[in-house]
Amino acid sequence: MGDSQAERYRTTMKYHRYGYAMFEPPNYSRLHPGMLGYLDQNSHWHPLLDLTKADEVKAAGFSPLETGILSDPDVRRWGPLRANTLEADEYALESEADALALALPVEVGGVVEYSTSKDFGAVLICDDTVESQGFDLRAPFLAWLKKHSKALLAKWPDIKKHGVVAATWTYSASKVNIQTWQNKDRKVTLGFTVGATGIGGLGPTKSWHRAGSSSAWSSWDDSKRVVFFTGVKIRYTLFGAREREEKKWRGGKEDEFLVPDLENGECAEAEVERFGDDWEEILRDKEEESDAD
Repeated sequence: MGDSQAERYRTTMKYHRYGYAMFEPPNYSRLHPGMLGYLDQNSHWHPLLDLTKADEVKAAGFSPLETGILSDPDVRRWGPLRANTLEADEYALESEADALALALPVEVGGVVEYSTSKDFGAVLICDDTVESQGFDLRAPFLAWLKKHSKALLAKWPDIKKHGVVAATWTYSASKVNIQTWQNKDRKVTLGFTVGATGIGGLGPTKSWHRAGSSSAWSSWDDSKRVVFFTGVKIRYTLFGAREREEKKWRGGKEDEFLVPDLENGECAEAEVERFGDDWEEILRDKEEESDAD
């Protein structure tokens, strides 16, 4: 079975270096810096506990976490973000008739056309500002997860299969549009208008418009939603007590540890993942692309 749309979206958008790309962006209230949860096999986010709320953490049976200082929101605007499988062709429109023919507003003066020779393409557009915010230190989250792994596995059995993630940084917006496609002959067209100079003299701003011929967009404009995030993740592999003796697990790596004495005599081998910072994977993909060329 091939990768899901969500997984292909994640892997082709990761080179933007913002973290894990959410194919179905969750509400910020469900995923924000300090939230504990997991991603299921369809990359849907399931929140479990807000680690920034000491009373809730205590009520759930865990010791509070000293998360550190949450950064001030850093607000910026993004142009369209495209998958690394896409090529972009930009050209000017000569008349209002050209814009109308593409079902674009008459004030549109230019167009970007996206296409791919691969079997997958994706474009993300945030029509408003994007807010970046999080915690600079991941170590406190990792230490907390290690300390409470046994209790977490007992309280939420689903994480035995899916692992558990503590979100430490998010990128969110209130007007989000995503399109993916698998047809090599298909093209997605965006029109743009150039506005006045931006805040702080950062230069002219662009407004983006989706052409009427480019249908099948998924859009969210009801609340702030997370489009990328990073954090700390721990995966668990379960095995029985007897198998533990036979295996003679010794670890030896900084990113591995053992969770003993679970239910039914089970133990868990735990591995830490630098969630959302797939630099080794990104570099490997680039090398493979260079070799293919």
